[in-house]
Amino acid sequence: MVERFLKLSSMISGILLTKPNAPDMLTGRELNDLKGICALLHPLENLTTKMSGEKYAVISTVIPLLNCVKSATESIIVESDICIDLQKNILSEIHRRFKDIEKFNDFPLATLLDPRFKNVHFKNPVNCHAAIDRIKNMLQLQLPQPSNLEDQASTSHAEQVDLNNGKKDNFDLWAYHSEIATSQIQRRTQPISQEIYEYLQKPVVPVNSNPLEVWEVHKTMYPNLYTIANEKLSIIATSVPSERLFSKAGATISKSRNRLIALQQ
Repeated sequence: MVERFLKLSSMISGILLTKPNAPDMLTGRELNDLKGICALLHPLENLTTKMSGEKYAVISTVIPLLNCVKSATESIIVESDICIDLQKNILSEIHRRFKDIEKFNDFPLATLLDPRFKNVHFKNPVNCHAAIDRIKNMLQLQLPQPSNLEDQASTSHAEQVDLNNGKKDNFDLWAYHSEIATSQIQRRTQPISQEIYEYLQKPVVPVNSNPLEVWEVHKTMYPNLYTIANEKLSIIATSVPSERLFSKAGATISKSRNRLIALQQ
């Protein structure tokens, strides 16, 4: 609205001069204030547009976009008192509302699992390590259950003991193999949490990439992390898609259309 008024200000001033009862036109200082206000509101408008998507991952962009908005707002040079106060208020409100976003629900997890951002935008190292620990715990839950090799090994060992006692005469030559195979499985299942560290060591991908498509490429390298990423990146961070759905339904099922079926009959 402000941008539109600034673009039309030269024409509006000429029209108002021809109307005796028209309100006073803004002064040059007030127009400069509007330009500063428009510049300060532009990052918030861009943030709202990007956060209102429904065909791409949204939740992982919340923390990076907030940092970008704060950086863009701080870099704007303003001179008038009203613009200085507005700039301070925007930054203080962002801090008040989103100061704990790095440890709130799934936002930090989704940001870490987005190949475009990873741990780049975390301001607090403690919150970053806490999110990594949460992912490590989720990876541990995906560990396969102990296989039957342990049971086989224990059974073979018991049979061998019984053989020495003269109670059983069958001998399992694969008992030793079962024991070392079981220990190998146990050793291999421990470093499953290393997937997150190997993933974070890789450089981030371009910001215009689709994170879900990137994970389709990386799923063979990080199969367990891929499962968690698909779960977290699919979360919608806003209610905009549902509101759009209701708007479309309201435009379709309107008073002018509620008798269409009856008219057809």
